[in-house]
Amino acid sequence: MTEPDDVTIEYSRHCSFMSDGTGEKFEIAIYKSAEEPAWILEIVDQEGTSFVWNDRFETEELAYNEACTALNSGERFDKQSAENIEIPEDLLSSS
Repeated sequence: MTEPDDVTIEYSRHCSFMSDGTGEKFEIAIYKSAEEPAWILEIVDQEGTSFVWNDRFETEELAYNEACTALNSGERFDKQSAENIEIPEDLLSSS
């Protein structure tokens, strides 16, 4: 995915890596465009599957709390309010 040149993305200080109760590792990405006040939550599992929440969050802290709740729930994210997006392997290796 490419960003238009005129869009500035702001990343939360809460972006991090975390493990769930089974030891599986996840990347937590919380971000927004400079033009939008709401934060987007995305969690990427160790296979590279991205889960982007359909709901937006008023604060980055609310998005982070939702990520922690989802990871600690033991349920897969596709049962949450997230959309499952497969990331091509070549994009994973370029980051």
